[in-house]
Amino acid sequence: MINEKWKCFFNSFRGKILLIFFIFSLASSVMLGSFCYTGVYNQMLSSTVDYSGALANQISRNTSMILEETSRILMIGNSSSVSGFLYDEGNRHETTMELIVMMKLYRESAVFSEDIQNFYILGNDGVCFNEKRGIYQIERHEKSQYIYDMILNHENELLVLSSREMGWEEEDCFVIGQKIRQTWTNKTIGIIAIEMKAHAVQSVYMDEVLGETGYFSLYDKDGREMFSEEGSRETEGINLREEVFVNEAGSYQEKAGGNTELIVYDSIANTGWRIVGHVPLRELMTPVYKLGVLFLVAILLTLVFLGALYYYLSRRITDPITELKEKMLLAEQGDMDATVMVTSKDEISILQRQYNRMLSHIKVLMEENIEEQRNLQKAELKALQAQINPHFLYNTLELVIWLAASEENDQVIEVVDKLAIFFKTGLSKGVEWISVEKEIEHVESYLSIQQCRYSDLLSFEICMEPDICQYFMLKMLLQPIVENALYHGIKNRENGGKITIAGKEENGYLLFEVADTGCGMEPAILEDLQQKIRENVLPYTDHENGFGIYNVNRRIRLYYGEDCGLTIWSERDSGTKVTIKLKKHAEGSSHV
Repeated sequence: MINEKWKCFFNSFRGKILLIFFIFSLASSVMLGSFCYTGVYNQMLSSTVDYSGALANQISRNTSMILEETSRILMIGNSSSVSGFLYDEGNRHETTMELIVMMKLYRESAVFSEDIQNFYILGNDGVCFNEKRGIYQIERHEKSQYIYDMILNHENELLVLSSREMGWEEEDCFVIGQKIRQTWTNKTIGIIAIEMKAHAVQSVYMDEVLGETGYFSLYDKDGREMFSEEGSRETEGINLREEVFVNEAGSYQEKAGGNTELIVYDSIANTGWRIVGHVPLRELMTPVYKLGVLFLVAILLTLVFLGALYYYLSRRITDPITELKEKMLLAEQGDMDATVMVTSKDEISILQRQYNRMLSHIKVLMEENIEEQRNLQKAELKALQAQINPHFLYNTLELVIWLAASEENDQVIEVVDKLAIFFKTGLSKGVEWISVEKEIEHVESYLSIQQCRYSDLLSFEICMEPDICQYFMLKMLLQPIVENALYHGIKNRENGGKITIAGKEENGYLLFEVADTGCGMEPAILEDLQQKIRENVLPYTDHENGFGIYNVNRRIRLYYGEDCGLTIWSERDSGTKVTIKLKKHAEGSSHV
């Protein structure tokens, strides 16, 4: 009876419509379900690989940042305490105590993290220092000898080694070190190294997991798993492929024990180390196996919608913040033009505007401070310059009195005329820049007056290329050098001597040479003088006669730049030669 009813139902038009709809719906559902299942599976696999790779890359970058931050501590090698320890080849007790005090201060100020377990200073002469042992000979400590040899023979500046790479299986640590170079010769004078606990880098990846049982491991460049702290896990049945240690980053799938495992890896910069993530693929794909066709479609649509929405919102929120962070890093490095472009009116734009205002204000303050310092230095130099005139004036007036008393009227007129020229050029109506011709006239008037005083000791000659007289220069640069040659060279020689002044143009510069045949200088005194001129940091000390050669050099550096200044040659009993290098300046050009 019932079968007859169903037969009648399917033979009816309504039944046929329902049957066709059912078959069409079933076929469509199977096709759509299969398509959606394949799409979701592939999408989830791709997303999982990308996520795992991004996590590995983040761990790699965090580890690199830790190593980079630690390596900055190696700048301690440039400190005076370290230099004193390396240069002192005698009793190192005092310099060792300085190192101990310095390490204690760094520890107390938290510059050294708790993960730093030892600090090495290894000298080329075999004398070493570390926090645990103090001072010792390198041959008595195999570990120190190994660190010294590895860093010394390493081509790059920085070397990072793990305990496994160094063969210290019983220790979980790593060493970061570099050579200590002499500043002026770039010669290696020793080694500095920091020994860190493995925890410093283990903490970055030990707590990171993939899925429920996935984990990360750290491998050295030879394919050995680094560190053996409790909690690390060995990979069972998995041998890492060669590509892990050849490529910078990547992923692949490997079968082991009937299961497929996803391997993701990334490289640690400047070390050769690899961070490797392991996770069973079934853990990642379990949700796909449990979803039905309609649920897969809903999940797919939701994922697409939420993914697009998340991507859009995250880009809108994080991009301005990322740009602001990058600009702030540039500003921290000294780029005061690293402003941010404001493109919206939300809360982030307020931060951007405030940052731009702050940067602009800092830039103005820095420029004002620099200008203030320059003006202060110029004022000091002008004050020193003004000290020359009274001393010289007193001596010259005494000479005029003596000549007048001797009824040497012609010489009185000549000396007064030269004195007028000297002060007229020196004052120059307050102008700091005069022509080369006026500067030579100023020096010639000075020498003429001094020749009247020391006629039996002093002779001079001035030889200038005619073309250089058209240029302008900072006034009173030659006279202090000539005065120095007279009082410290010619006067100290029994038979006196000669001062020669020459000038020429060469490669866009004006070169003046003041040479005397005086007593000259001892090599040690000359070397000390040259060193102080190169450093250009000597205070404004004077040598009886006004400026002094140091202040002339500082004045030239201030107005002309660091590529200009003085160079000195001298030899005992042969005389002294001072070369002055100045940039060419035509009349009306900017001098500062």
